[in-house]
Amino acid sequence: MRLSIVDSRLNLVPERDTLADLILSRVRDSGPQPAMCFKVCGMFRTDSWSEFAARFSRLAGHVQRRGVGKGGRVGILLPTSYAWALTDAACLVFGWTSAVYHTQWSEDELAHAIKQFPPDLIICDDARMGKLNVVFSVLGCRVPCLSVESMGDIFDEIVSDAMPSSFFEGSDTTATVVFTSGTNGCAKGTMLTQNAMLLAACEAYDQLGFDGAGCNALHWLPTSHMFGRLGLYLNCISGSVSYFCDDVERLAEDLKIACPDYLFSVPRMLSRLRLRIEDGVRRETALRRSVFNLLLRVGRLVTVLPENFRVPMQGWVRSLFSSLHRRLGGKLRLIVVGGAPVDLADKQYFEALGIAVREGFGMTETAGVASVQPFRRSSRGCGPFLPSLEARVDKDGQLFLRGKSLMIGYVGEQAYDEHGWFPTGDLACLDGNGNLHITGRVKDLIIPDTGENVSPVKIESMLTRNSWISDACIVGDRRPCLISLLSLSAEGVMALRDEGAYVFGKRLDDFLDRMNAMLPRFERIQGVVVIPDGFDALKGEITVTHKIRRRVIMSRYARLINQCYEMLERRQGRHLIPEG
Repeated sequence: MRLSIVDSRLNLVPERDTLADLILSRVRDSGPQPAMCFKVCGMFRTDSWSEFAARFSRLAGHVQRRGVGKGGRVGILLPTSYAWALTDAACLVFGWTSAVYHTQWSEDELAHAIKQFPPDLIICDDARMGKLNVVFSVLGCRVPCLSVESMGDIFDEIVSDAMPSSFFEGSDTTATVVFTSGTNGCAKGTMLTQNAMLLAACEAYDQLGFDGAGCNALHWLPTSHMFGRLGLYLNCISGSVSYFCDDVERLAEDLKIACPDYLFSVPRMLSRLRLRIEDGVRRETALRRSVFNLLLRVGRLVTVLPENFRVPMQGWVRSLFSSLHRRLGGKLRLIVVGGAPVDLADKQYFEALGIAVREGFGMTETAGVASVQPFRRSSRGCGPFLPSLEARVDKDGQLFLRGKSLMIGYVGEQAYDEHGWFPTGDLACLDGNGNLHITGRVKDLIIPDTGENVSPVKIESMLTRNSWISDACIVGDRRPCLISLLSLSAEGVMALRDEGAYVFGKRLDDFLDRMNAMLPRFERIQGVVVIPDGFDALKGEITVTHKIRRRVIMSRYARLINQCYEMLERRQGRHLIPEG
Protein backbone atom coordinates (compact mmCIF):
# COMPACT_ATOMS: atom_id res chain seq x y z
CA MET A 1 0.00 0.00 0.00
CA ARG A 2 1.47 3.35 -1.06
CA LEU A 3 0.87 6.46 1.01
CA SER A 4 0.97 10.13 0.08
CA ILE A 5 1.78 12.44 2.96
CA VAL A 6 0.87 16.11 2.71
CA ASP A 7 2.62 18.55 5.02
CA SER A 8 3.93 22.08 4.81
CA ARG A 9 7.59 21.08 4.53
CA LEU A 10 7.43 17.97 2.36
CA ASN A 11 4.47 19.09 0.24
CA LEU A 12 3.41 15.90 -1.53
CA VAL A 13 5.62 12.83 -1.14
CA PRO A 14 4.20 9.79 -2.97
CA GLU A 15 5.17 6.14 -2.88
CA ARG A 16 6.19 5.88 0.72
CA ASP A 17 5.07 2.72 2.44
CA THR A 18 7.61 2.10 5.21
CA LEU A 19 8.93 4.05 8.16
CA ALA A 20 12.41 3.61 6.67
CA ASP A 21 11.23 5.53 3.58
CA LEU A 22 9.76 8.23 5.83
CA ILE A 23 13.00 8.66 7.79
CA LEU A 24 15.24 8.77 4.72
CA SER A 25 12.93 11.17 2.87
CA ARG A 26 12.94 13.51 5.85
CA VAL A 27 16.75 13.34 6.02
CA ARG A 28 17.00 14.07 2.29
CA ASP A 29 14.54 16.98 2.30
CA SER A 30 15.47 18.60 5.66
CA GLY A 31 19.13 17.56 6.00
CA PRO A 32 20.71 20.69 7.59
CA GLN A 33 17.66 21.66 9.62
CA PRO A 34 17.48 20.87 13.39
CA ALA A 35 16.03 17.46 14.21
CA MET A 36 17.04 16.21 17.66
CA CYS A 37 18.02 17.95 20.90
CA PHE A 38 19.62 15.77 23.55
CA LYS A 39 21.56 16.30 26.75
CA VAL A 40 25.32 16.12 27.04
CA CYS A 41 26.60 16.83 30.56
CA GLY A 42 23.22 18.31 31.47
CA MET A 43 23.12 20.76 28.51
CA PHE A 44 20.96 20.37 25.39
CA ARG A 45 22.84 19.84 22.13
CA THR A 46 21.24 19.92 18.67
CA ASP A 47 21.67 17.53 15.74
CA SER A 48 20.44 18.13 12.21
CA TRP A 49 18.56 15.48 10.26
CA SER A 50 21.78 14.69 8.38
CA GLU A 51 23.68 14.24 11.65
CA PHE A 52 20.85 12.06 12.97
CA ALA A 53 21.22 9.80 9.91
CA ALA A 54 24.99 9.66 10.25
CA ARG A 55 24.72 8.65 13.91
CA PHE A 56 22.20 5.87 13.42
CA SER A 57 24.33 4.60 10.52
CA ARG A 58 27.35 4.48 12.86
CA LEU A 59 25.27 2.60 15.41
CA ALA A 60 24.21 0.17 12.67
CA GLY A 61 27.86 -0.45 11.88
CA HIS A 62 28.46 -1.56 15.49
CA VAL A 63 25.47 -3.92 15.26
CA GLN A 64 26.71 -5.40 11.99
CA ARG A 65 30.19 -5.95 13.44
CA ARG A 66 28.54 -7.97 16.21
CA GLY A 67 27.33 -10.40 13.55
CA VAL A 68 23.69 -9.30 13.22
CA GLY A 69 22.79 -9.74 9.58
CA LYS A 70 19.84 -8.74 7.47
CA GLY A 71 16.58 -9.83 9.09
CA GLY A 72 18.22 -10.24 12.51
CA ARG A 73 16.65 -9.40 15.85
CA VAL A 74 17.81 -6.53 18.04
CA GLY A 75 16.52 -6.08 21.58
CA ILE A 76 16.23 -2.50 22.91
CA LEU A 77 16.51 -1.93 26.66
CA LEU A 78 16.91 1.84 26.93
CA PRO A 79 15.03 4.71 28.59
CA THR A 80 13.43 7.50 26.55
CA SER A 81 16.49 9.14 25.00
CA TYR A 82 18.26 10.10 21.81
CA ALA A 83 20.03 6.72 21.97
CA TRP A 84 16.61 5.03 21.85
CA ALA A 85 15.62 7.03 18.76
CA LEU A 86 18.93 6.21 17.04
CA THR A 87 18.56 2.50 17.78
CA ASP A 88 14.98 2.42 16.54
CA ALA A 89 15.89 4.26 13.33
CA ALA A 90 18.85 1.93 12.70
CA CYS A 91 16.60 -1.12 13.05
CA LEU A 92 13.95 0.33 10.74
CA VAL A 93 16.35 1.46 8.01
CA PHE A 94 18.76 -1.50 8.13
CA GLY A 95 16.02 -4.12 8.24
CA TRP A 96 16.34 -5.62 11.74
CA THR A 97 13.35 -6.65 13.83
CA SER A 98 13.44 -4.78 17.13
CA ALA A 99 12.21 -6.31 20.38
CA VAL A 100 11.36 -3.47 22.76
CA TYR A 101 11.70 -4.00 26.52
CA HIS A 102 10.46 -1.79 29.34
CA THR A 103 13.26 -0.50 31.59
CA GLN A 104 11.07 -0.75 34.71
CA TRP A 105 10.37 -4.44 34.25
CA SER A 106 11.44 -6.90 36.92
CA GLU A 107 14.05 -9.53 36.07
CA ASP A 108 11.32 -12.18 35.70
CA GLU A 109 9.29 -10.03 33.29
CA LEU A 110 12.37 -9.26 31.22
CA ALA A 111 13.35 -12.94 31.15
CA HIS A 112 9.83 -13.85 29.95
CA ALA A 113 10.06 -11.36 27.06
CA ILE A 114 13.54 -12.49 25.97
CA LYS A 115 12.47 -16.14 26.08
CA GLN A 116 9.30 -15.40 24.12
CA PHE A 117 11.14 -13.63 21.28
CA PRO A 118 14.91 -14.32 21.55
CA PRO A 119 17.09 -11.50 20.12
CA ASP A 120 20.48 -11.85 18.44
CA LEU A 121 21.78 -8.78 20.27
CA ILE A 122 20.51 -6.47 23.02
CA ILE A 123 21.34 -2.77 22.95
CA CYS A 124 21.23 -1.25 26.44
CA ASP A 125 23.06 1.22 28.67
CA ASP A 126 25.52 0.50 31.46
CA ALA A 127 22.79 1.03 34.09
CA ARG A 128 20.88 -1.98 32.75
CA MET A 129 23.80 -4.44 32.43
CA GLY A 130 23.49 -5.68 36.01
CA LYS A 131 19.81 -6.53 35.55
CA LEU A 132 20.56 -8.34 32.29
CA ASN A 133 23.21 -10.47 33.97
CA VAL A 134 20.61 -11.58 36.54
CA VAL A 135 18.16 -12.34 33.69
CA PHE A 136 20.74 -14.43 31.85
CA SER A 137 21.37 -16.47 35.00
CA VAL A 138 17.61 -17.09 35.26
CA LEU A 139 17.42 -18.14 31.60
CA GLY A 140 20.56 -20.26 31.79
CA CYS A 141 21.98 -18.68 28.63
CA ARG A 142 23.41 -15.36 27.50
CA VAL A 143 22.53 -12.97 24.70
CA PRO A 144 25.29 -10.69 23.34
CA CYS A 145 24.88 -7.13 24.65
CA LEU A 146 26.05 -3.80 23.29
CA SER A 147 26.09 -0.79 25.60
CA VAL A 148 25.56 2.68 24.11
CA GLU A 149 28.40 3.91 26.33
CA SER A 150 30.76 1.48 24.58
CA MET A 151 29.82 2.99 21.20
CA GLY A 152 31.36 6.36 22.01
CA ASP A 153 31.94 7.28 18.37
CA ILE A 154 28.23 7.52 17.58
CA PHE A 155 28.21 10.82 19.48
CA ASP A 156 31.49 12.09 18.02
CA GLU A 157 31.54 15.06 15.65
CA ILE A 158 29.97 14.30 12.27
CA VAL A 159 32.21 15.13 9.32
CA SER A 160 30.39 13.27 6.56
CA ASP A 161 26.84 13.83 5.34
CA ALA A 162 26.67 10.57 3.40
CA MET A 163 23.07 9.49 2.88
CA PRO A 164 22.31 5.95 4.13
CA SER A 165 20.27 3.61 1.98
CA SER A 166 17.37 1.55 3.21
CA PHE A 167 18.11 -2.15 3.55
CA PHE A 168 14.56 -2.93 4.63
CA GLU A 169 12.44 -5.05 2.34
CA GLY A 170 8.86 -6.15 2.80
CA SER A 171 6.54 -3.61 4.40
CA ASP A 172 4.26 -6.41 5.62
CA THR A 173 6.87 -8.38 7.56
CA THR A 174 7.37 -7.96 11.31
CA ALA A 175 9.39 -4.82 11.97
CA THR A 176 9.07 -4.67 15.74
CA VAL A 177 7.80 -6.70 18.67
CA VAL A 178 6.38 -4.48 21.39
CA PHE A 179 5.26 -6.05 24.63
CA THR A 180 1.89 -5.20 26.13
CA SER A 181 1.51 -3.93 29.68
CA GLY A 182 0.26 -7.30 30.88
CA THR A 183 -2.52 -6.02 33.15
CA ASN A 184 -4.18 -9.44 33.14
CA GLY A 185 -1.13 -11.70 33.13
CA CYS A 186 2.20 -12.02 31.34
CA ALA A 187 3.08 -9.45 28.69
CA LYS A 188 2.34 -10.51 25.12
CA GLY A 189 4.67 -9.82 22.21
CA THR A 190 2.77 -7.71 19.67
CA MET A 191 4.10 -7.97 16.11
CA LEU A 192 3.80 -4.77 14.08
CA THR A 193 4.82 -3.99 10.51
CA GLN A 194 6.44 -0.81 9.23
CA ASN A 195 3.42 -0.28 7.01
CA ALA A 196 0.97 -0.51 9.93
CA MET A 197 2.97 1.92 12.08
CA LEU A 198 3.39 4.38 9.20
CA LEU A 199 -0.29 4.22 8.30
CA ALA A 200 -1.37 4.82 11.90
CA ALA A 201 1.05 7.75 12.29
CA CYS A 202 0.07 9.39 8.98
CA GLU A 203 -3.66 9.08 9.59
CA ALA A 204 -3.31 10.34 13.17
CA TYR A 205 -1.26 13.32 11.99
CA ASP A 206 -3.82 14.15 9.30
CA GLN A 207 -6.82 13.72 11.62
CA LEU A 208 -5.23 15.71 14.44
CA GLY A 209 -4.66 18.55 11.99
CA PHE A 210 -1.91 20.26 13.97
CA ASP A 211 0.81 21.65 11.71
CA GLY A 212 4.03 20.63 13.46
CA ALA A 213 6.39 22.24 10.93
CA GLY A 214 8.90 24.44 12.73
CA CYS A 215 7.62 23.28 16.13
CA ASN A 216 9.32 21.76 19.16
CA ALA A 217 8.17 18.59 20.92
CA LEU A 218 9.38 17.28 24.29
CA HIS A 219 9.47 13.50 24.66
CA TRP A 220 9.18 12.22 28.22
CA LEU A 221 6.76 9.28 27.96
CA PRO A 222 8.36 5.81 27.68
CA THR A 223 9.27 5.15 24.05
CA SER A 224 9.07 1.45 24.91
CA HIS A 225 5.30 2.02 24.65
CA MET A 226 3.71 2.73 21.28
CA PHE A 227 2.08 5.98 22.43
CA GLY A 228 5.44 7.49 23.33
CA ARG A 229 7.03 6.03 20.20
CA LEU A 230 4.26 7.44 18.01
CA GLY A 231 5.38 10.95 18.90
CA LEU A 232 8.77 10.33 17.26
CA TYR A 233 7.12 9.27 14.00
CA LEU A 234 4.76 12.27 14.00
CA ASN A 235 7.81 14.52 14.39
CA CYS A 236 9.41 12.82 11.42
CA ILE A 237 6.28 13.47 9.33
CA SER A 238 6.13 17.16 10.24
CA GLY A 239 9.85 17.88 10.57
CA SER A 240 9.46 19.23 14.10
CA VAL A 241 12.37 19.18 16.57
CA SER A 242 12.48 16.43 19.19
CA TYR A 243 13.76 17.20 22.70
CA PHE A 244 14.35 14.30 25.10
CA CYS A 245 13.64 14.54 28.82
CA ASP A 246 15.87 11.95 30.47
CA ASP A 247 14.33 12.30 33.95
CA VAL A 248 10.66 12.95 34.71
CA GLU A 249 11.72 14.71 37.91
CA ARG A 250 13.29 17.39 35.70
CA LEU A 251 10.28 17.71 33.37
CA ALA A 252 9.36 21.19 34.69
CA GLU A 253 12.92 22.41 34.06
CA ASP A 254 13.07 20.83 30.59
CA LEU A 255 9.75 22.43 29.59
CA LYS A 256 11.30 25.87 30.05
CA ILE A 257 14.32 24.92 27.91
CA ALA A 258 12.58 22.93 25.16
CA CYS A 259 9.70 25.43 24.76
CA PRO A 260 7.45 22.74 23.23
CA ASP A 261 4.54 23.67 20.98
CA TYR A 262 2.88 20.36 21.74
CA LEU A 263 3.26 17.56 24.24
CA PHE A 264 2.16 13.95 24.58
CA SER A 265 0.94 13.17 28.09
CA VAL A 266 -1.13 10.86 30.26
CA PRO A 267 -4.09 11.98 32.42
CA ARG A 268 -2.11 11.47 35.64
CA MET A 269 0.47 14.12 34.65
CA LEU A 270 -2.26 16.49 33.51
CA SER A 271 -3.98 16.23 36.91
CA ARG A 272 -0.71 16.68 38.77
CA LEU A 273 0.18 19.75 36.70
CA ARG A 274 -3.21 21.31 37.39
CA LEU A 275 -2.84 20.66 41.14
CA ARG A 276 0.61 22.31 41.11
CA ILE A 277 -0.78 25.36 39.31
CA GLU A 278 -3.69 25.64 41.74
CA ASP A 279 -1.37 25.20 44.71
CA GLY A 280 0.80 28.05 43.39
CA VAL A 281 -2.26 30.27 42.96
CA ARG A 282 -3.35 29.61 46.56
CA ARG A 283 0.02 30.92 47.76
CA GLU A 284 -0.49 34.26 46.01
CA THR A 285 -2.04 37.36 47.58
CA ALA A 286 -5.81 37.69 47.69
CA LEU A 287 -5.71 40.29 44.89
CA ARG A 288 -3.61 38.12 42.56
CA ARG A 289 -5.85 35.11 43.26
CA SER A 290 -8.93 37.18 42.37
CA VAL A 291 -7.34 38.38 39.13
CA PHE A 292 -6.31 34.82 38.15
CA ASN A 293 -9.80 33.43 38.82
CA LEU A 294 -11.37 36.29 36.84
CA LEU A 295 -9.10 35.59 33.87
CA LEU A 296 -9.87 31.88 34.18
CA ARG A 297 -13.58 32.65 33.87
CA VAL A 298 -12.83 34.69 30.73
CA GLY A 299 -10.88 31.74 29.35
CA ARG A 300 -13.76 29.38 30.05
CA LEU A 301 -16.13 31.67 28.13
CA VAL A 302 -13.82 31.60 25.11
CA THR A 303 -13.78 27.77 25.08
CA VAL A 304 -17.53 27.63 24.38
CA LEU A 305 -17.40 30.02 21.42
CA PRO A 306 -17.86 28.67 17.87
CA GLU A 307 -14.69 27.40 16.26
CA ASN A 308 -14.24 30.37 13.87
CA PHE A 309 -14.11 32.70 16.90
CA ARG A 310 -12.46 30.41 19.45
CA VAL A 311 -9.36 29.34 17.49
CA PRO A 312 -8.11 32.88 16.65
CA MET A 313 -8.66 33.92 20.29
CA GLN A 314 -6.57 31.14 21.85
CA GLY A 315 -3.37 33.14 21.43
CA TRP A 316 -5.00 36.08 23.18
CA VAL A 317 -6.14 33.81 26.02
CA ARG A 318 -2.59 32.50 26.44
CA SER A 319 -1.35 36.09 26.72
CA LEU A 320 -3.64 36.58 29.73
CA PHE A 321 -1.64 33.90 31.54
CA SER A 322 1.78 34.86 30.17
CA SER A 323 3.70 34.28 33.43
CA LEU A 324 2.20 30.79 33.79
CA HIS A 325 2.93 29.92 30.15
CA ARG A 326 6.54 31.01 30.54
CA ARG A 327 6.94 28.24 33.13
CA LEU A 328 5.64 25.80 30.48
CA GLY A 329 8.06 27.09 27.85
CA GLY A 330 5.88 29.90 26.50
CA LYS A 331 4.70 28.15 23.29
CA LEU A 332 2.57 25.21 24.45
CA ARG A 333 -0.63 25.06 22.38
CA LEU A 334 -1.59 21.39 22.40
CA ILE A 335 -1.47 18.43 24.79
CA VAL A 336 -2.38 15.05 23.29
CA VAL A 337 -3.51 12.69 26.06
CA GLY A 338 -3.77 8.92 25.94
CA GLY A 339 -3.48 5.83 28.11
CA ALA A 340 -6.60 6.43 30.23
CA PRO A 341 -9.74 8.59 30.30
CA VAL A 342 -9.14 12.32 30.76
CA ASP A 343 -10.83 14.04 33.67
CA LEU A 344 -13.26 16.53 32.10
CA ALA A 345 -12.42 19.12 34.79
CA ASP A 346 -8.71 18.90 33.88
CA LYS A 347 -9.47 19.28 30.18
CA GLN A 348 -11.68 22.31 30.72
CA TYR A 349 -9.09 23.90 33.02
CA PHE A 350 -6.25 23.76 30.48
CA GLU A 351 -8.56 24.80 27.64
CA ALA A 352 -9.40 27.90 29.70
CA LEU A 353 -5.65 28.61 29.91
CA GLY A 354 -5.45 28.57 26.10
CA ILE A 355 -4.00 25.06 25.75
CA ALA A 356 -5.97 22.60 23.64
CA VAL A 357 -6.30 19.15 25.23
CA ARG A 358 -7.11 16.42 22.75
CA GLU A 359 -7.83 12.85 23.75
CA GLY A 360 -7.18 9.72 21.77
CA PHE A 361 -7.52 5.97 22.12
CA GLY A 362 -4.95 3.41 21.16
CA MET A 363 -3.25 0.21 22.15
CA THR A 364 0.02 -1.51 21.39
CA GLU A 365 -2.03 -3.67 19.02
CA THR A 366 -3.21 -0.57 17.06
CA ALA A 367 0.32 0.85 16.64
CA GLY A 368 -0.42 3.33 19.40
CA VAL A 369 -3.52 5.06 18.02
CA ALA A 370 -6.98 4.10 16.79
CA SER A 371 -8.87 7.37 17.28
CA VAL A 372 -8.02 10.99 18.07
CA GLN A 373 -9.84 14.28 18.50
CA PRO A 374 -9.03 16.97 15.90
CA PHE A 375 -6.96 19.93 17.13
CA ARG A 376 -9.37 22.62 15.90
CA ARG A 377 -12.56 20.86 16.89
CA SER A 378 -12.94 19.39 20.36
CA SER A 379 -15.15 16.36 19.91
CA ARG A 380 -16.47 14.20 22.70
CA GLY A 381 -14.96 10.99 23.97
CA CYS A 382 -11.79 9.86 22.19
CA GLY A 383 -12.73 11.34 18.83
CA PRO A 384 -13.47 9.53 15.55
CA PHE A 385 -11.63 6.42 14.36
CA LEU A 386 -8.78 6.61 11.87
CA PRO A 387 -10.06 6.22 8.28
CA SER A 388 -8.44 2.82 7.70
CA LEU A 389 -10.14 1.21 10.71
CA GLU A 390 -13.49 -0.54 10.96
CA ALA A 391 -15.15 -0.76 14.39
CA ARG A 392 -18.10 -2.52 15.92
CA VAL A 393 -19.44 -3.01 19.43
CA ASP A 394 -20.96 -6.40 20.27
CA LYS A 395 -24.05 -7.06 22.40
CA ASP A 396 -21.92 -7.17 25.55
CA GLY A 397 -20.44 -3.75 24.83
CA GLN A 398 -16.95 -4.93 23.77
CA LEU A 399 -15.14 -2.99 21.06
CA PHE A 400 -13.82 -4.91 18.04
CA LEU A 401 -11.47 -3.43 15.42
CA ARG A 402 -10.36 -4.42 11.94
CA GLY A 403 -7.97 -2.63 9.58
CA LYS A 404 -4.52 -2.29 8.02
CA SER A 405 -2.95 -0.31 10.87
CA LEU A 406 -3.37 -3.18 13.33
CA MET A 407 -0.75 -5.70 14.38
CA ILE A 408 -0.01 -8.94 12.53
CA GLY A 409 -0.74 -10.82 15.74
CA TYR A 410 0.88 -11.92 18.99
CA VAL A 411 4.06 -13.98 19.14
CA GLY A 412 2.88 -17.59 19.20
CA GLU A 413 -0.76 -16.70 19.81
CA GLN A 414 -3.87 -16.07 17.74
CA ALA A 415 -5.27 -12.54 18.02
CA TYR A 416 -8.19 -12.34 15.56
CA ASP A 417 -11.51 -14.12 15.20
CA GLU A 418 -12.51 -16.01 12.06
CA HIS A 419 -13.74 -12.78 10.42
CA GLY A 420 -10.57 -10.82 11.07
CA TRP A 421 -11.89 -8.79 14.01
CA PHE A 422 -9.63 -7.99 16.94
CA PRO A 423 -11.34 -8.00 20.39
CA THR A 424 -9.86 -5.02 22.25
CA GLY A 425 -11.12 -6.04 25.69
CA ASP A 426 -12.50 -2.51 26.12
CA LEU A 427 -16.12 -1.66 26.80
CA ALA A 428 -17.18 1.12 24.46
CA CYS A 429 -19.98 2.95 22.73
CA LEU A 430 -20.15 5.14 19.62
CA ASP A 431 -22.17 8.36 19.53
CA GLY A 432 -24.16 9.69 16.60
CA ASN A 433 -21.13 11.55 15.23
CA GLY A 434 -18.92 8.46 15.20
CA ASN A 435 -16.91 9.44 18.26
CA LEU A 436 -15.56 6.64 20.43
CA HIS A 437 -16.36 6.53 24.15
CA ILE A 438 -14.47 4.03 26.33
CA THR A 439 -16.47 3.01 29.40
CA GLY A 440 -14.28 0.33 30.97
CA ARG A 441 -12.55 -3.01 30.53
CA VAL A 442 -14.38 -6.31 29.97
CA LYS A 443 -12.23 -8.17 32.51
CA ASP A 444 -12.52 -5.35 35.05
CA LEU A 445 -16.31 -5.48 35.38
CA ILE A 446 -17.36 -5.83 39.01
CA ILE A 447 -20.74 -7.32 39.94
CA PRO A 448 -21.46 -6.82 43.65
CA ASP A 449 -24.24 -8.68 45.51
CA THR A 450 -26.71 -6.00 44.40
CA GLY A 451 -26.41 -7.36 40.82
CA GLU A 452 -25.48 -4.17 38.93
CA ASN A 453 -22.52 -4.10 36.55
CA VAL A 454 -19.88 -1.66 37.79
CA SER A 455 -17.01 -0.45 35.63
CA PRO A 456 -14.35 0.63 38.14
CA VAL A 457 -12.26 2.80 35.79
CA LYS A 458 -14.47 5.89 36.17
CA ILE A 459 -14.52 5.65 39.97
CA GLU A 460 -10.77 5.06 40.18
CA SER A 461 -10.22 8.13 38.00
CA MET A 462 -12.34 10.20 40.39
CA LEU A 463 -10.34 8.95 43.38
CA THR A 464 -6.98 9.82 41.83
CA ARG A 465 -8.07 13.44 41.35
CA ASN A 466 -7.22 13.80 45.03
CA SER A 467 -3.59 14.92 45.26
CA TRP A 468 -3.05 12.48 48.14
CA ILE A 469 -3.90 9.45 45.99
CA SER A 470 -1.49 8.05 43.41
CA ASP A 471 -3.39 4.89 42.39
CA ALA A 472 -6.71 3.31 43.30
CA CYS A 473 -8.00 -0.24 42.95
CA ILE A 474 -11.74 -0.87 43.37
CA VAL A 475 -12.84 -4.30 44.60
CA GLY A 476 -16.28 -5.68 45.39
CA ASP A 477 -17.09 -8.54 43.03
CA ARG A 478 -19.72 -10.75 44.76
CA ARG A 479 -19.38 -8.58 47.85
CA PRO A 480 -22.05 -6.47 49.60
CA CYS A 481 -20.51 -3.15 48.50
CA LEU A 482 -17.51 -1.52 46.85
CA ILE A 483 -14.29 -0.63 48.65
CA SER A 484 -11.03 0.78 47.32
CA LEU A 485 -7.38 0.16 48.02
CA LEU A 486 -5.47 3.43 47.82
CA SER A 487 -1.80 3.94 47.03
CA LEU A 488 -0.65 7.29 48.40
CA SER A 489 1.30 9.92 46.49
CA ALA A 490 4.33 11.61 48.04
CA GLU A 491 2.01 14.41 49.18
CA GLY A 492 -0.36 11.87 50.74
CA VAL A 493 2.46 10.12 52.59
CA MET A 494 3.58 13.46 54.04
CA ALA A 495 0.03 14.36 55.06
CA LEU A 496 -0.40 10.99 56.82
CA ARG A 497 2.89 11.46 58.62
CA ASP A 498 2.24 15.08 59.64
CA GLU A 499 -1.46 14.85 60.56
CA GLY A 500 -1.60 11.34 61.97
CA ALA A 501 -3.93 8.51 61.02
CA TYR A 502 -7.01 9.90 62.81
CA VAL A 503 -7.08 13.37 61.19
CA PHE A 504 -5.92 11.96 57.85
CA GLY A 505 -8.73 9.39 57.94
CA LYS A 506 -11.37 12.02 58.76
CA ARG A 507 -10.29 14.18 55.83
CA LEU A 508 -10.29 11.10 53.59
CA ASP A 509 -13.86 10.33 54.73
CA ASP A 510 -14.93 13.88 53.86
CA PHE A 511 -13.49 13.49 50.36
CA LEU A 512 -15.33 10.18 49.91
CA ASP A 513 -18.61 11.80 50.99
CA ARG A 514 -18.23 14.53 48.37
CA MET A 515 -17.30 12.02 45.67
CA ASN A 516 -20.08 9.57 46.53
CA ALA A 517 -22.65 12.36 46.26
CA MET A 518 -21.88 12.47 42.52
CA LEU A 519 -22.33 8.71 42.02
CA PRO A 520 -25.36 6.42 41.91
CA ARG A 521 -25.80 4.38 45.07
CA PHE A 522 -24.43 1.12 43.63
CA GLU A 523 -21.16 2.82 42.55
CA ARG A 524 -20.41 4.48 45.88
CA ILE A 525 -17.26 3.57 47.82
CA GLN A 526 -18.17 2.46 51.32
CA GLY A 527 -14.68 1.79 52.67
CA VAL A 528 -11.01 2.28 51.87
CA VAL A 529 -7.75 0.53 52.68
CA VAL A 530 -4.71 2.80 52.60
CA ILE A 531 -1.47 1.24 51.35
CA PRO A 532 1.19 3.68 52.66
CA ASP A 533 4.05 2.01 50.76
CA GLY A 534 2.07 2.17 47.52
CA PHE A 535 1.59 -0.35 44.72
CA ASP A 536 4.91 -1.63 43.39
CA ALA A 537 5.67 -2.22 39.71
CA LEU A 538 8.57 -4.48 40.66
CA LYS A 539 6.16 -6.72 42.58
CA GLY A 540 3.78 -6.85 39.62
CA GLU A 541 1.03 -4.79 41.32
CA ILE A 542 1.00 -2.12 38.61
CA THR A 543 2.44 -1.89 35.13
CA VAL A 544 5.19 0.52 34.13
CA THR A 545 2.44 2.87 32.86
CA HIS A 546 0.65 2.74 36.24
CA LYS A 547 -2.18 0.50 35.08
CA ILE A 548 -3.24 -1.57 38.05
CA ARG A 549 -3.12 -5.35 38.00
CA ARG A 550 -6.32 -5.98 39.90
CA ARG A 551 -5.95 -9.72 40.38
CA VAL A 552 -2.42 -9.39 41.77
CA ILE A 553 -3.46 -6.61 44.16
CA MET A 554 -6.53 -8.50 45.35
CA SER A 555 -4.44 -11.60 46.03
CA ARG A 556 -1.61 -9.76 47.79
CA TYR A 557 -3.88 -7.66 50.01
CA ALA A 558 -6.64 -10.23 50.57
CA ARG A 559 -6.23 -10.09 54.36
CA LEU A 560 -6.63 -6.31 54.47
CA ILE A 561 -9.61 -6.47 52.10
CA ASN A 562 -11.35 -8.97 54.38
CA GLN A 563 -10.55 -6.82 57.43
CA CYS A 564 -12.13 -3.80 55.75
CA TYR A 565 -15.37 -5.67 55.00
CA GLU A 566 -15.48 -6.96 58.59
CA MET A 567 -14.97 -3.40 59.83
CA LEU A 568 -17.87 -2.17 57.66
CA GLU A 569 -20.13 -5.01 58.76
CA ARG A 570 -19.49 -4.16 62.43
CA ARG A 571 -19.83 -0.42 61.68
CA GLN A 572 -16.45 0.28 63.23
CA GLY A 573 -15.38 2.85 60.63
CA ARG A 574 -14.84 3.37 56.91
CA HIS A 575 -11.09 3.50 56.51
CA LEU A 576 -8.32 1.08 57.36
CA ILE A 577 -4.81 2.55 57.64
CA PRO A 578 -2.25 -0.15 58.50
CA GLU A 579 0.91 0.91 60.29
CA GLY A 580 4.08 1.09 58.22
